[in-house]
Amino acid sequence: MSTEHARADKSPRRERFEPTAEPRPLTSADLEACRQPSGDPTDCDADKQAVFAVAVREGVLHTSTPGRDLDQPHLSVLYVTADGEQAFGKRVAAGGGLSLVERALAVDRRELQPATDAAQRFAPVARRHPEV
Repeated sequence: MSTEHARADKSPRRERFEPTAEPRPLTSADLEACRQPSGDPTDCDADKQAVFAVAVREGVLHTSTPGRDLDQPHLSVLYVTADGEQAFGKRVAAGGGLSLVERALAVDRRELQPATDAAQRFAPVARRHPEV
């Protein structure tokens, strides 16, 4: 399963993430390897919601622009709210490993989606976060 997205700015650049491994839950050691939040993600305004990294999936991000195609290793990170009801996905370059993954962050509430069954399966990982 892969996902393909056109850029929001309407440029001719297209991106497609192709997984190379199954998603896996983040362990306590993984959470320690992740980048710590710069502030308290739970202390946010009404337009923001705190989310917590619970799973990661390795893959390749295929980027096509006129005259240039790139294939780069990336991580797709699944974030969920503390109650596990809503989810958010983010991709980061895989070159830095988990050190480039933010352990917790505040996102715009409009970017959250209802958690799928798969996302809810990983939701218990959120309880291991120091920020919860």
